Amino acid sequence: MNTHPDPIFSSGILGKGICVELSHEIVVAPFDGAILAIKQGGLEWVLESFDGHKVLIHLSLPWHLQTPEYLKLIHTQSSAMRRGDSLVRLALPVDTKALATYVVLNENRKLRYYTPLKQVKAGIDPLITIAEEQK
Repeated sequence: MNTHPDPIFSSGILGKGICVELSHEIVVAPFDGAILAIKQGGLEWVLESFDGHKVLIHLSLPWHLQTPEYLKLIHTQSSAMRRGDSLVRLALPVDTKALATYVVLNENRKLRYYTPLKQVKAGIDPLITIAEEQK
């Protein structure tokens, strides 16, 4: 994440996470849980897994594409979700670069984070594996 163009993410001030360049038009739920908040017209999602892990998903798009015409919300706030469920559809022009940043918000817990070093498939392969630190 240290190469993210926005300092709020690259500095790590919000927490640990991962930034990925989107290669598909659908952003999917990373785990089973609930949608706590949808902000900025669908650019920010706060999700909570059934085991209490909270994640912020932030979509970085060119400002002129941050409108309902290009962001189609599929799920709604306060709804339950299953891993792999579609959350939002990006109807972007061809060759538009879009980033998704996933930040773990549970910094008050002692957690370990593992990220893959290969390309992942949306809704199937994990971007981040979180484990409680052993005492």
